[in-house]
Amino acid sequence: MLNKRDNPALFRAALDDLNRQGYKLDTIMTSTLSDEQIAKVTTLNVQPSSMSDGKLIGTKGLEQFKNLEHLSIVGQPYYKYARNFKAIYEKQKFIQNYDISSDLAFYQSEYESGQLENQDLEAIYGLENLKSLNLSNQRKISELDLSSLTNLENVTLTNATHLQK
Repeated sequence: MLNKRDNPALFRAALDDLNRQGYKLDTIMTSTLSDEQIAKVTTLNVQPSSMSDGKLIGTKGLEQFKNLEHLSIVGQPYYKYARNFKAIYEKQKFIQNYDISSDLAFYQSEYESGQLENQDLEAIYGLENLKSLNLSNQRKISELDLSSLTNLENVTLTNATHLQK
């Protein structure tokens, strides 16, 4: 069972896949997915939303999707953070004694949303039926071991700037 509060972005991605398959689940009224519903999910496109309830919380709950074939996890792009960072400093020039710390904290949290750590990848390594994997804007990942994913046919890594091995 997957609860909406556990990982809102993952939950929303699972609902999207089920609705594409014709299940017509209401995104507002549905707060949990049963094991039977989770078993029917084959594609997850997970990305954080700008809404606070839509941020990806690691890969919590991902291990339940045993029939998953296609997984895409997209983090926030750096340019969005950099653009906001510059705007905050421009604002500081016009408003004397403007406290930028709360604005910076907000945009830092937005920038960090969707970022996976190396330990978050353990959940992905257990997805035996996975055929394609897309990890975009994952700047915190330093190592990736896909040897346990024997059915994997396609891997796409974009902006994995700290990947070493």
